[in-house]
Amino acid sequence: MCYGFHYAEGGFSCAVNNDSKCAEIRGRYKVSVNELNIPATIGGYTVTSIGKCAFMSDYLLTSVTIPEGVTNIGERAFIYCISLKEVTIPNSVMSMGDDIFYNCHDQLFIRVTKGSYAEEKLKEDKWTKNRLVYID
Repeated sequence: MCYGFHYAEGGFSCAVNNDSKCAEIRGRYKVSVNELNIPATIGGYTVTSIGKCAFMSDYLLTSVTIPEGVTNIGERAFIYCISLKEVTIPNSVMSMGDDIFYNCHDQLFIRVTKGSYAEEKLKEDKWTKNRLVYID
């Protein structure tokens, strides 16, 4: 999918596709919170992707909730987020890059639904296979 660059409301930088009205989160620039709830929409665009290295080395992050509707998490999206302890990944995610949570906090727990694509992908990764917690 081809994206054009756009700084969105809410302090997130993202790329958008005007034809499909989709957005890819590429990071944040004015959001200094520890517990991050990624929005389902930004500026009228549906958030469908978290880009490669989007939150790389974001030392403030302790918790991230990804909304239903996101279908892709790019490789190394949360690499070196050393304070990150909790992530919730929705069932809508059907594509994930490698090393998404490389070198995050030792006590990181990743909430997924049993049988989901995210569970299967993360069970294959040496950094995350023992960090899964199941959503009821």
